[in-house]
Amino acid sequence: MKHNISQYIVITVLLLAFVSCIPTDPVFRYDGEHVDCAATAIYSIPGINSSSEDQIIILETDQYGRTLFAFLKRETWLTSGSSHDPANVLGILIIQKSDENNVYFYGEQNYMFQIIPVENNPDLPESYQKLSLDLVNQYYSEEDYLILKQTNNWDQPFMDGDIKLSSAPLNLEKDDFLNRLEGRSTRKSLEKEIGSNLRYTLLRKDKTGCSMYFVLNIKADGDDEDSYEWYMVKINSDGSFIADDSTITQLDKTRDIPSQILDFRNNCGWVNK
Repeated sequence: MKHNISQYIVITVLLLAFVSCIPTDPVFRYDGEHVDCAATAIYSIPGINSSSEDQIIILETDQYGRTLFAFLKRETWLTSGSSHDPANVLGILIIQKSDENNVYFYGEQNYMFQIIPVENNPDLPESYQKLSLDLVNQYYSEEDYLILKQTNNWDQPFMDGDIKLSSAPLNLEKDDFLNRLEGRSTRKSLEKEIGSNLRYTLLRKDKTGCSMYFVLNIKADGDDEDSYEWYMVKINSDGSFIADDSTITQLDKTRDIPSQILDFRNNCGWVNK
């Protein structure tokens, strides 16, 4: 009997250890009707993972099928250090097209985002508010829409071999380990260059297999905004990282983020898919 109990304990421990290794935190949790827009948002705006609470509304569609949409995200790493009050990310984006496997968009030219305060609504949970056209128009003007359309070839025919197109997976079944840098040496290298308390979010991969990460550096206890730093990092296709001016850059939170990431992408030799 004791022998059987011992076997049971050993088997139980092994099963628990095995289960603890099974990914339980999927990146793509959005289950609404606009899956292509949700995928475009999380692979465009840095510091964002998918959530079942993400909200999307379609604003406009052009004659070739491009879609202009709004995206509201509860607190993310982008809002870390923005203030001590709850904040959300509100973005407007354009997706060029999608197929059964991928979404296609003009990376770093296809979105604008703002960190906005959460409305004090006792009928809604904390850090949550309803996405509406009124809310979008409160933060974005017709001029913003026009600028976004112009940089995304709105109402223009698609071009064969368009080198501006970025792509990303449409349906994700991968786990949150996708967002964790592989290799202790790579993590150590980044900690040496940036800091010891880092958070990583994979933005996307290029044609050569290199990865572009948004990295949050928590410098202290988060008592003020300056305690948080944002970085963009390029990791080689083999998972290695060699620090130089082309593979790592700190983002200036007071300047336009998409244009800074586009500059980084151009400097690091990024090759669109």
